[in-house]
Amino acid sequence: FWCDPSHQEPEDSSLDIEGIPVISESVLTNMDESPSRMYRAHFLQSEHFNFCGHDNTLGPVVLSMKYYYDSDRQSNHIRIILRLSTGTHHQLIDWSRSQTHSPIQLAKTVCADLTLPFLQAILCPNAAEFLVNYDEHVLVKDFKFGVICQKAKQTSEEAMFGNRTHSPAMDKFLDMIGHRVALATHSGYRGGLD
Repeated sequence: FWCDPSHQEPEDSSLDIEGIPVISESVLTNMDESPSRMYRAHFLQSEHFNFCGHDNTLGPVVLSMKYYYDSDRQSNHIRIILRLSTGTHHQLIDWSRSQTHSPIQLAKTVCADLTLPFLQAILCPNAAEFLVNYDEHVLVKDFKFGVICQKAKQTSEEAMFGNRTHSPAMDKFLDMIGHRVALATHSGYRGGLD
């Protein structure tokens, strides 16, 4: 079952210098944006910073942050993704150029329970790829489902799974929902079947 997201435009949104929508925190809390997609959508292929550390109570901490400068409107934002073992959090914070924010201050803005004293910069050439893989590992990309033919007066699993033939109506239904492949030579998604 799928519900499309609302097509309502936020009233107080604006665009940054890259033409990317910058949305205030009040609107962001009402939006149903998956933190799993945020890194690819807003950080990948653009200048940003990644930090990591270990909190004694919350465990591993990974912070990604990106600055948005808007010289025309005197409005600047920092987009933050904070990854904890308890979940991933995404937030957009207003800031002015006269303010300085350390990565640890920004992380504590998102999660006040953090107790770690510092975060270390991640200087790995493949860090962005690793973070995208981590964030998106929870997303379902492939689906698997089964279709069983139940004939008249069949009431047990053994009887239904024992069917070796089916009706022309079942053939027509199967042709309608997809196309048949020879599993032995199929190179696409196999759904865990041998």
